[in-house]
Amino acid sequence: MTNQVTCITKPHPHSPREHITHVGGVNPKGGSWYHTREQVADMIDSGKYSFHVKVGLYEVPVRTYILHGVKYIRTAPDDTTRDNLLSLNQCPVRAAA
Repeated sequence: MTNQVTCITKPHPHSPREHITHVGGVNPKGGSWYHTREQVADMIDSGKYSFHVKVGLYEVPVRTYILHGVKYIRTAPDDTTRDNLLSLNQCPVRAAA
């Protein structure tokens, strides 16, 4: 089972030029989590964790990629050209720890 991504954080939510900084969601046991994009990418690349976005009845895997030396995440290609991560709602504002 994988961790479901249910929300994203972008500094300016409607900007097409800004990238995702954080993602949040639910783990297989039902607990919630919220991590930086880099943390999730490292977790995926370690092979110990996997993440997905629920699209209808399907679980679309989240993958990593590198652009200009920076690690990013996106969903695996499916029936749409849109990135399923960018279709998610913004995560609730979190208090600084």
